[in-house]
Amino acid sequence: LTRASIKIVSVKGWQRRKSGGWDYYIDPKQRLGYVRLTTFGPRTADELDAAVQQMKQNKGVNGLILDLRANPGGRLDAAIAVANRFLDDGTIVSTTQKTFLGRSWKATADQEHTFEEFPVVILINKGSASASEIVSGALQDYHRALIVGERTFGKGSVQNLFHLGGEKAYLKLTTQYYKLPDGRIIHRRPGAEKWGISPDVKVQMTDQQVAEAVQARTVLDVLRNPDDPEFDPNAILNNGDGDEEQNNEDGEREEATVKEPSDLITEGVDPQLETALLLLKTRILGEGGSEQARR
Repeated sequence: LTRASIKIVSVKGWQRRKSGGWDYYIDPKQRLGYVRLTTFGPRTADELDAAVQQMKQNKGVNGLILDLRANPGGRLDAAIAVANRFLDDGTIVSTTQKTFLGRSWKATADQEHTFEEFPVVILINKGSASASEIVSGALQDYHRALIVGERTFGKGSVQNLFHLGGEKAYLKLTTQYYKLPDGRIIHRRPGAEKWGISPDVKVQMTDQQVAEAVQARTVLDVLRNPDDPEFDPNAILNNGDGDEEQNNEDGEREEATVKEPSDLITEGVDPQLETALLLLKTRILGEGGSEQARR
């Protein structure tokens, strides 16, 4: 191995191409894309640009599913840049009123990097936090995206470092909270009944369902040698430590049947994704019907 800096790729697609890279179409016929953000890093917005550009140069983009589930967040500037891809005006995120330790601040959208408008559905769950909540919350407030899944974690505090002892130590102190465009505070404060982002369409998954979906997705994301024999994900899914095994009503063992990404939907492994795709198709059909009526 050669010692080198490892660049973390934060944008993933629907399925691996045998020649390398990602296929971002979850529904090629209707030109519907799927993009998964695993974190918000310095290159996330550029990687998202490349994914959308690839689809535009191929068949085009009629709609997009943006999967932010289990995304713990990352850089604030990356969250602002990603939200700006879907918004061309208005406040994206701001901080609460000025305190004795800081001042209020806000970030606004512009038209410089905004994608052409197409329907968007965002997937969230309780593992979506911080930057994920800023993006999903901003797009929800402007009705730019439909939010599907479960309520997010609730992490939206502004923290500052203060020098102590002649700069030999630092104190990290929470001074403010982040606010969404409509004034909502993301952070889960003590005693709060509301926090994070609540989905427009709630679809709950059990911990076991989440674990199975994540495990299946992880196996399907493996980059394989195209010269190797046919790869069977079930060989991994069903020969693990046994946690993924299920029993049917007769007490007999049921094995995982995920062989390709589409099985996540057709086999009922990921009901949140299944709902998101159905809603995206419904929105496109609705807009298409409205356009035909106008003509």
